[in-house]
Amino acid sequence: MDLPNRIASAVVTAFDALDKSGKPTVRSNGTKEWSVLAGLVAIHQDSVSVLTLATGVKSMPDSVREYSDGWIVHDNHAEILCLRAFNWILVDEAVRLSKKVGDKHELILLCEDIDGKRPFRLKNDVSLALYISEPPCGDASMSVVSSNCADSWEPPAKKLKVMRGRAHFNKVGIVRTKPGRADSLVTYSKSCSDKLCLKQFIGILNCVTSQLVLPIYLDYLVLQRAKYNKTDFHRCFNERLQSNPPASQQLKVLLFDSDKYQFHKSDHASPLPLSIVYCVPTKTKEVLNNGVKNGAYVKKKPPKPTGASMLCKRKMYSHAKEMVGNVRKYDELKIDRREDKEHAWKQFDSWPRTSKEDIELG
Repeated sequence: MDLPNRIASAVVTAFDALDKSGKPTVRSNGTKEWSVLAGLVAIHQDSVSVLTLATGVKSMPDSVREYSDGWIVHDNHAEILCLRAFNWILVDEAVRLSKKVGDKHELILLCEDIDGKRPFRLKNDVSLALYISEPPCGDASMSVVSSNCADSWEPPAKKLKVMRGRAHFNKVGIVRTKPGRADSLVTYSKSCSDKLCLKQFIGILNCVTSQLVLPIYLDYLVLQRAKYNKTDFHRCFNERLQSNPPASQQLKVLLFDSDKYQFHKSDHASPLPLSIVYCVPTKTKEVLNNGVKNGAYVKKKPPKPTGASMLCKRKMYSHAKEMVGNVRKYDELKIDRREDKEHAWKQFDSWPRTSKEDIELG
């Protein structure tokens, strides 16, 4: 079996081994559910190891930021959750390695005093691949959208502040928000295509792990051959950019023939509102609903701390606090990467900003 098919098989096998909580099912009215599955895989010599798994197709409205206060995960699409979970693993391992306790997942991190401030890096011979059961939403999958919407009609696009989801699917090469119903509250969370494209410039670390670890880049996207459109992907990840990232940081696509995932997107099924997050090294699983642990959602309020996901901003910082140190505001963690992010945003024609969360940490 070649590498792409091995990766797809490993991710689906790991997902199948999880208990049923949070997985798609058949509703009482007979309607089947579907969800996108993503899995981050480490490739080391001839071995393939699944690091994180996630499902999900939901994104929170921008208005949630008015009260979330760092306790709610806003983007619950599978591939983004997978990368957030990877950051959680990095923090967990950095803490373990610094204390020299527990198992060392040396496949992921190597402890070295490089610059004193960021003493960890990914091992040289490890590559990272992200399996996704569907092409990422946004510009990389617009051909699929247009073929499914050929008979629909929309008024001509005016000068919009932000292009929402699948609206005006004839316009390509632009930054879009997450898909959603036309009557839904607006989210300024960018599409997965746009976020993955941006990560070619800034890497897949967040503002917490970037305090501890040297930049890490995603090497491969692993997609089903039948759902892949070469023109869409080249435009999304190369052609539309003002300048391309260094060759070593550019995403490469690996295509698998088929997989045994049971819950692929279907016109005859409904999207599951829940998300699963699973960290393989620590065997940690969460089921999320509306960006918090399932059952912890409170309308127009942040959850209780016990109901917040380990992936939310506050929990991520708390997990790393003894290594990062005391920070008064969450935005202080973003200062070191601000210049890199601003440079990356300039590679796109526009980059709509989400509303700011003013998170006081101490």
